[in-house]
Amino acid sequence: MNSEKAEPTAKAALLSALKMARKLSRSTVMSELVVGGQSNRADIVLANDRLSCFEIKTHADTLVRLPKQLDTFTRCFDETTVVAASKHLSAVRALVPDFVGVMELAGAPKAPEIIVHRQASTSSHLSVEFLLQLLPADRLRLVLGGRGLPKKRADLMQHAQAMSIEDARAAVIAFLRDRYRVSSKAFASGAQRSVKCKDLLRLRRLHRIEASTLDDNEAQEWEIFQYVGQSFGQAPPEIIKAFTKV
Repeated sequence: MNSEKAEPTAKAALLSALKMARKLSRSTVMSELVVGGQSNRADIVLANDRLSCFEIKTHADTLVRLPKQLDTFTRCFDETTVVAASKHLSAVRALVPDFVGVMELAGAPKAPEIIVHRQASTSSHLSVEFLLQLLPADRLRLVLGGRGLPKKRADLMQHAQAMSIEDARAAVIAFLRDRYRVSSKAFASGAQRSVKCKDLLRLRRLHRIEASTLDDNEAQEWEIFQYVGQSFGQAPPEIIKAFTKV
């Protein structure tokens, strides 16, 4: 399996395992959530009364970026778990703090099995400043009281310094639930007992495609296309048309 298709396959396997463990029933589910800049994305995030992040490292990935990712994720999310291919397992165990969860992508890359080696516990690095990075400036201004406050994020953060972790978390969860409610509900209603790659399309907040019309290979290609499109700008109309049901 090539590197581009490994990611959606692993993500579907993870969501299947979380679904079987009843971790999704009361959660808003997000895929590729931007955290602290476009170059930093959390593979899967769950929001209920807490925020949980899952970072996937397939057999085709390296661990070069993992320390920096964990430095950010453990400051934003109550719980962070690394989901790693078997070949990375020893290195991941050596890299991550004790409170970071560890799961293994075991077996064949085309049909990985999720093995839980350590459940995540509450991060000791949580930061109000990092949590509030998950809010756009206009929402942050509203949370802080609205009228009379500056427009620039840097100035708003000066007003947010006294906010508690609990209040910052509640504000972020409310925002994420509102923003991703429709896509998360579409995913929950469409995915069966075992999550397929095509079910991931429903987690695209502005998706225009019916996932039921695609097989898993086509769904993987669409997932790759969407991700590349975010990196390199709007695709030509004829390419979009080829992937989109009119």
